[in-house]
Amino acid sequence: MTGDLRILPRINKAIIVQPRLRGLPYNTCVINFEGIFYMAREDALRDKILKLGSKKKLAPILKYLDNPSDDVRMAVAMALGMIPTYDSGMGLIELLRDPSPIVRATAINSASEIHAKNCEEYIRKLAFADPDPNAREVAKRAFEKLKDNVITY
Repeated sequence: MTGDLRILPRINKAIIVQPRLRGLPYNTCVINFEGIFYMAREDALRDKILKLGSKKKLAPILKYLDNPSDDVRMAVAMALGMIPTYDSGMGLIELLRDPSPIVRATAINSASEIHAKNCEEYIRKLAFADPDPNAREVAKRAFEKLKDNVITY
């Protein structure tokens, strides 16, 4: 099928496109560049946080603990799981209280990976009382791992 495409002037960081197939009326599509830009920026931020974690740079990672994006806070939890220190365990405690179940589950895994003794009690509570069944299951496995071999700092 053939048709044509009309592109209208940009309005509020969006472009309006009107494609039309032969014999059919124009259909209006709005492409919002702001959302695309935000997703790219968020991906770059996650990569930056994980790179900081691999370099064991704790202070810059902790700045992102209260980021509004679940994906960014999940990256923070993963990065803290690369730094086996008391302070990274304290950062993970804040993420264990996160409203997002995926962030909590990631923080639980990270705490068990670094054997964070200071997170053990929080993980025990989540293993029995987390409202999300997946996070609860992750917490049960992590709690078993933590109570069997705990390393203090």
